[in-house]
Amino acid sequence: MKASETRLLIRQEAGRSLVSVLRQDAWLQQRDGSETLLHPGQAAWFDERGIRPADASLLTRATWSQGYLESRDEPLGRLIEAMRPYYPGLLRISPAAAEIRTFGIFRVDDIHQALRSLAETLPVRVTSYGPLLTTIDRA
Repeated sequence: MKASETRLLIRQEAGRSLVSVLRQDAWLQQRDGSETLLHPGQAAWFDERGIRPADASLLTRATWSQGYLESRDEPLGRLIEAMRPYYPGLLRISPAAAEIRTFGIFRVDDIHQALRSLAETLPVRVTSYGPLLTTIDRA
């Protein structure tokens, strides 16, 4: 990756990484030397197979750096995925609940409150089993 005076978000997962460009342009270079230019607001997944564009989503926005997550008509499963790093236990979501569309702004320093808000406004049931496991299912 080549970037000068660029602001990036990089998320590493098993076998792949996600880069989101926040300011200035950034070049992603593959092992074969080919390059892909990303402009501010763009994101891409990359791994040994190549570079693929990524949708603008919770994972590509920088709102977490300001203390919140913002969901704009996204599946609940993606929102829960974005909340996981801020939750002390395990969050499990059923496939049926994961498809429900969400809108909202949620503080990362109080994921318990965010989950309560989701249970009050969406057709989901949030159940905690002590401090280590919370499940989310369609109500």
